[in-house]
Amino acid sequence: MRFTGQKMQKPCPFCNRPDLELRVFFDRGNWFAFLGAPSMAKGHTVVAYKARAGSCRTAVNATVLRGVGTALTEVARALKKHFNPKDILFSSLRGDIKHFHFHVIPLWLELEREWRRQTLYEKGHLHEFLGYLEKSAYVTNMMERIDHGWDLDEQRSHITRRLSSDVKSLRRITGYVSI
Repeated sequence: MRFTGQKMQKPCPFCNRPDLELRVFFDRGNWFAFLGAPSMAKGHTVVAYKARAGSCRTAVNATVLRGVGTALTEVARALKKHFNPKDILFSSLRGDIKHFHFHVIPLWLELEREWRRQTLYEKGHLHEFLGYLEKSAYVTNMMERIDHGWDLDEQRSHITRRLSSDVKSLRRITGYVSI
């Protein structure tokens, strides 16, 4: 950990993470994509700008945005081909990670129906749905760590192993070649 003045800097959750490198299935130009923890939704993917560009609020410029549409389209097509979800959701959930990034989330009919039943939302309100997914994933991940006695690195390794066959298939679809 580095120290800046009196404050301790948090490590970047996207940089120098071997478990994420093993989950990358798309890499074009300035953009890469990796499968996220399946507890959010099967096929949950993060598409990120390679360089630290700041939060979404500060990173919107021509250099950063160049290629994002193509990257999101290619990733969504690969997810549709591999997983065949009802639909695909695109979101930028927060600005606390210093890589401009999007979440690409396959929408599963059963998951949406359960959420709508629990919340009584009949139509729309998908931003609340994304919050529901994120909160549910957080609780699921915490319970998994407690149940298995894992630390965060052990859980990440387990998730990476669990996702390996999906990553291989998605790499074939996108033509990804690891370096």
